[in-house]
Amino acid sequence: MSEHDQDDRRAEGAADDPTRAGADAAPASGVAADDDPGDGVIGARAPRAADPEDLTDPAGTADSSPSDRDGSAGTAGDEDAEDAGDEPTARPGGRRGGPLRVAAVVLLVLAIAFAGWAGVRFLGTDEAAADTANTRDDALRAARSEIIQFNTLDYRTASDVYAGWLAISTGKLREDLVAAQQAQVQRLTTARTVTRAEIDDLGVVDLDAGRGTATVIAAVRTTVTPEGAEGVTKRVRIQAELARTDQGWLLSSIGQVDI
Repeated sequence: MSEHDQDDRRAEGAADDPTRAGADAAPASGVAADDDPGDGVIGARAPRAADPEDLTDPAGTADSSPSDRDGSAGTAGDEDAEDAGDEPTARPGGRRGGPLRVAAVVLLVLAIAFAGWAGVRFLGTDEAAADTANTRDDALRAARSEIIQFNTLDYRTASDVYAGWLAISTGKLREDLVAAQQAQVQRLTTARTVTRAEIDDLGVVDLDAGRGTATVIAAVRTTVTPEGAEGVTKRVRIQAELARTDQGWLLSSIGQVDI
């Protein structure tokens, strides 16, 4: 039988049996659609064209159903609620004491500042009082020594005695002593007496530490002994003015005052 006759018979059979015709046609169609001579592998399928939804949702989340998304959101909400539950909750009325706490802190700061200011002022006052007391003591020591020296003399050493008076005097008193030095030395020598002095009491009646001046009152007991005679004791009240100099406290004035 020739090939042409065979084709005619197949055509007739296909017309009589449609199912067979579809079955016979399928392999031919499949081979033509699936076989790619360029691949060299029979039955390999061509790559499927990219779906536009895949391009907009690479992770595939677009395929998830609304119910899945709702479930995920619900799970995340539960986790957030649990995390929030772990955090410490603020105590009711925790901020209610804020203004009182601020007021307490302000009062504490003011109290500390006042205490510091008072302490500094007290220390400053105490230091000033201590300085004044030291100045008074220095003036008293100088006054005691100089008043005694100024009321002590010996006619045998009149020049030295007078030089000592010059050394412990300043200002107008020293000027007067210098001016009368020769005459006074002569008088002391001629008097031929010896005088000794002691202080029974002494006190500062006025003190200006800033200016460096002091006024002292002393109760002095003197004993005057003429040559060849008994000594005579008498008590006198002496007021002395002192000035602070580079050499210390010196007499600027001295004389007897009424008791």
